[in-house]
Amino acid sequence: MYARGIARLVACIVMLAAFPSMAEPQASKLAPIFIRSLDLVNATVLECVDSIRDATGKSDPDGEPVNIVVKLPPAVAGKKVTLRFGSVPLDRAIGQLCELAGAQYRLERVAYVISDHLPDHSAFDEEIAKRQGTDAAKQLENIILPSSLPVDGRTLLDAVAWVTAQSMDLDPDGEGLYFALADVDRNGAEVVCPLSLRNVRLLDFVRYLAYVSGLEIELTQTQVLLRPKRNKTKAGSNTH
Repeated sequence: MYARGIARLVACIVMLAAFPSMAEPQASKLAPIFIRSLDLVNATVLECVDSIRDATGKSDPDGEPVNIVVKLPPAVAGKKVTLRFGSVPLDRAIGQLCELAGAQYRLERVAYVISDHLPDHSAFDEEIAKRQGTDAAKQLENIILPSSLPVDGRTLLDAVAWVTAQSMDLDPDGEGLYFALADVDRNGAEVVCPLSLRNVRLLDFVRYLAYVSGLEIELTQTQVLLRPKRNKTKAGSNTH
């Protein structure tokens, strides 16, 4: 019923009213978490991130691991390091890993971000502010994605297709917010998208999906377009 071409995929997502409290900021929850123990020898940076994430789930009363967004070049992500701790704060564990990897990190509203270049959300926030009042902006703010959206390590194409399938199952009326990949070729659609976010607003999911895939968003009244970043030129300027 819906076109699922590589260059344009559409996802319909319904608001999940059963999860009203999941949009609360997680930063205050993440900071005081302790890692009980880590003993990682000659492990890749990504393996260390996975181990840290799993360890936080063991420290959480509900067994929920923290959200960690990772965007690193392959050479950094695959770098071998040794990380050993007794009982340390989560922030210290992530900080030492980043020091060994030569990366940066920041605790944001719903996740830790580990990268060689931390995100600048200003363009994303400007687009959301510009479209305030549209159906798309309202649903991005109000829709809460539960913890059952595992797209970690999948391609961008897989991630969008998986969310599409889930949204079809969750929306009994077939109504909701539409997503599309615009002007994305096969290579772009098959970029690995290492994103695993739990209990976040759709707004935050899209924010980090665009970040890790290197895309930008454009909102219409009822649609969110994910497209390659365009060159910024001054309006009205022409060169001959």
